[in-house]
Amino acid sequence: MLCNMTENLSQLGIKGEAARSPFSGFIGNVLEERRPGYSRLSLKIEARHLDSSGRLHPGVLATMMDSALGAALRDVRRKDEEGIPGGTVAMDMMVLQVVREGEELVAEGRLLRRHGALAFGEAEVKKRGDGTLVACAYFVFAIGRGSPR
Repeated sequence: MLCNMTENLSQLGIKGEAARSPFSGFIGNVLEERRPGYSRLSLKIEARHLDSSGRLHPGVLATMMDSALGAALRDVRRKDEEGIPGGTVAMDMMVLQVVREGEELVAEGRLLRRHGALAFGEAEVKKRGDGTLVACAYFVFAIGRGSPR
């Protein structure tokens, strides 16, 4: 079943994301849109997201992109695969821009292809407002029967 877009996702905010993915919710991601094979989430950068140099820690970017693709894959599982654990098998990430406290980021995840128990996807993070590309990644996810996880 597709996410009911009439549902007020902004009211779900961090609590809604924490219910779906506790670690993503812990970071503070807010799920904005989700449909089979696509999702978008956002995050306003706070002091807790920074490294010792005052820049966004790259682990936050990795979590945003991993969470975006994970949400995009949620509705591409077959009925007989529900409840089967899955997750990230491989991730290749590039960080292209420095991000500072107070900036807001948007991550989008997209399914590229599914092959058996594996899904291949991509994600990117951009600055909200000017659309500057901050980071991008390619993923392999285990999502079904016969997955290595």
